[in-house]
Amino acid sequence: MKNSGKRLVVVSLSLIVLSGISPVWLTSTPVRANRSADSVTNARAAYELARSIEREKNTKDNARNSEDALQNFNGAVAARILEIQARVRELDELMGNISSLPYDIPGDFRKPPDPSLLAEYQSLQAELNALSPEPLAPGNLNATTEVEPNNTSGTANPLGLNANGCRVATGSITAADVDFWSFAAPAGSRVWAYVDTGGGQSAPFPPNDRDSKLDLISTDGTTVIETDDDDGSGNGGDSVTESGFASDIAGRTLAAAGTYFLKVYGFGPASVINPYRLFVIVTTGAGTAEVEPNNTAATANPGLVSGNVAVKTGSIGVAGDVDFFTVVANAGDVFYISGDGNPERDATNTDLVLNITHPDGRTLMQPPIDSGLGGSPTNPEGEAFSIAVPVSGTYAVSIRGFGTSTGTYGLVIARCSPLSICPVNSFTGILGQNSTQNPGVSGTQNGRLNRFIDRTGACNNLRTCPGLFTTVGARPFDAYTFSNPGASSACVTVIVDAQACLVTNFLVVAAYLGTVYNPANQCANYLADIGGSPNPIGVFSFNVPGGASFTLVITSSNPSPTACGTPYRVTIDGLPTFTTSIQDPVTGNTLSIDCLRGIYSFTSCATGLTVTGTIGCVEFGCNLFFGGGGGNKGGPAQVFGQIDVCTGAGTATVTLNNGTVFNLNDTNVNNNSCFCP
Repeated sequence: MKNSGKRLVVVSLSLIVLSGISPVWLTSTPVRANRSADSVTNARAAYELARSIEREKNTKDNARNSEDALQNFNGAVAARILEIQARVRELDELMGNISSLPYDIPGDFRKPPDPSLLAEYQSLQAELNALSPEPLAPGNLNATTEVEPNNTSGTANPLGLNANGCRVATGSITAADVDFWSFAAPAGSRVWAYVDTGGGQSAPFPPNDRDSKLDLISTDGTTVIETDDDDGSGNGGDSVTESGFASDIAGRTLAAAGTYFLKVYGFGPASVINPYRLFVIVTTGAGTAEVEPNNTAATANPGLVSGNVAVKTGSIGVAGDVDFFTVVANAGDVFYISGDGNPERDATNTDLVLNITHPDGRTLMQPPIDSGLGGSPTNPEGEAFSIAVPVSGTYAVSIRGFGTSTGTYGLVIARCSPLSICPVNSFTGILGQNSTQNPGVSGTQNGRLNRFIDRTGACNNLRTCPGLFTTVGARPFDAYTFSNPGASSACVTVIVDAQACLVTNFLVVAAYLGTVYNPANQCANYLADIGGSPNPIGVFSFNVPGGASFTLVITSSNPSPTACGTPYRVTIDGLPTFTTSIQDPVTGNTLSIDCLRGIYSFTSCATGLTVTGTIGCVEFGCNLFFGGGGGNKGGPAQVFGQIDVCTGAGTATVTLNNGTVFNLNDTNVNNNSCFCP
C-alpha cells in the first residue's frame, strides 16, 4: 500500500477553489497571503526535487514520494486560493464595491473603490487566474463504456478503432479487477494508449488510489508486448494534475496486422480506480519532422491544424531546448497528447516534459506534465495527458527534456472529440439584443439569481436553484433554446466568454428545462447555473434528457443602465451532432441529418422554429435518400429528400403537421454553417 499523503481529487479542488467558505483559522492579510504564495513556490520546488530523485533511482517507493509531493503542491495551491478569496472579500468590504465581484456576498456596493485597494484586488485576481485556469467538465466524448465481463482477451470489449482516429473508452477497476479492450491495426502501425486516472473519482484515497497499469498484448491474446506503470499524468481533461500514477504506452510499433489487446488493471490487488478513461489511437506513417527554430509559441511548427491526428518527430538537441507545435481548436475540443521518449526502442531514452499554451499565452498545465517510471527498452519513457480546451483559437503544445535530458522523441496530438458539420455551436450576442447568428428571445426581468462561488454544476453533480439575490431592479435578459434530438440523455457543456462584460457589468447565466423561460419565476424548471459570473470565462455542465429542449438565459448582475453593451460569446458542446445537412442559401433554413442514429433536426431561420425527429436513410450509388413520417406516425413533420454525394447537391421538403411546407435547395452541402445567415 502507498503512503496516503495529501490526496486531492479535482472535484474537491474545484470546491476549495471556488467555494465561498473560509476556514475560521485563516487570517486574511497581505502578509499571510505572501507567505502562502511562498509555500506554493516551495511545494513546487519540492515536487521537482522528488521527480529528480525518482529519475536517479527508478523505484516505486520514489514514485510514491513524487506522488505525495504532487499532492502537497496541490494542497499548497488550494490553500493559497483560499487565502486569495478571503483577502478579496476583505478588500471588497473595505471598498464597498461588492457588485464588482463575480459572485455575491452581503454588502453595500454603492461606494467608489479606493484605487490602492482596487490595485491589490486586481493583482490577486490575476494570481488566482494563473493558479486555477477554468477547467471544463469532461463527459462530451461519446466514449465507449465497458461491458462486463471483460476480464480476458476472449471477452475483450472492442474499441472500433479506425486508423488515424481517436477512440475514448471509460471503465472502472475494483479490487483484483482487470479490463480488456481490443482493436485492429495494420502491420507497421503504431499504437498510442493512455489511461487517465485523473478528474473526479467515486471516492478519495483510500481505497481509490488512481494507480493504473497498462499492458499491450499481441494478437495471440497472451503475449505482452509492452507494459507501463506510471508514465502518464492523471488530469481528467483539465489543468489540474491529480496523480502521476496514470499509464501511457507511446508509439509502440506493431509488427503484424491483426487484433491486439489492451489490459487495464490496478498496481496492487486492492487498487481501485473509478472511473478511468482510456484514450487509444493507431497511427500510420512516419510522421512529420520538426523544423528549427521552433523554440517559442510564436515560432511553432504547424501541428494539428485540421483533422483528427498529427504525428511529429524531433529531438531535444541540447539541454534546455523546447519545441513548439500549433493546435487549431474549437472551444470544447478534447485532445490526447502523448510524447514517445524512445521511438527506436533502444537503450537510450529521452525524459520528456509536455505542456500546452493557451491562445492568451498562459501555460495551462501547472505543474507541467512530467511523469514516468522506467527508461528501458522494455519500459520506455513516455508522457501523456488529456485536455478539454476552454476557448477557440490556436494553442501550442510544447515538448522538452527534463533537466539536462536530450534525445529523440515522437509526438502525437489527437483530437478526440468527434468532428461533424457543427462540432461546436458557438455564437456571439449582446445583452438585451440577443444574437444575429443564433436568434433568441430578449426581454426584461426584475431581480436575478444568486451567484454563489460554486462551479460544481456538472452532469454527475446535480444543482438546486440558488434562490434570488434580489427581486427588484430591471435587468435585460437573452434566452436561447436548444434541443437534444437523440434518444438518450446528453451531457451538455456551456462555455460563456464574457469578453468585456466584467466588474460592474458581470453576467449571470443559468439553464432551464424546456423551451419557455418565466422571468417572474426564475427557479421554475431550473437545471443548473454557471456559479459566480464568467470572469471572463465560465463553464458548467448539465444533463438534457433525450428528445428534450433546454433554454439558456443570460442576464446582468446589476440593473440597467449599467448592463453590458458589448458582445459576449456562448459555446454549446455535447449535444448530438450530425453527419450531413442541407442548408438553403436563400432562406438559411437547415435540415441536419444523422443516418447512423436515424435522427434529424430542422430549423426555420425566419421564425426560429426547430423540430426534431427520427429518419430513415437509403444509399444507392451516388444518391442518399432519406425520409421520416409525421402525423399519425408520431413525428412533428414529414421529411423527404436526397443528397447527391458525388456532386454535393441536395434537396429536401419539410411539411409540418399544421400544413406549413419548407422547400430546401442546396447546391453544395459541403460548405454549410451552423448558423442562420
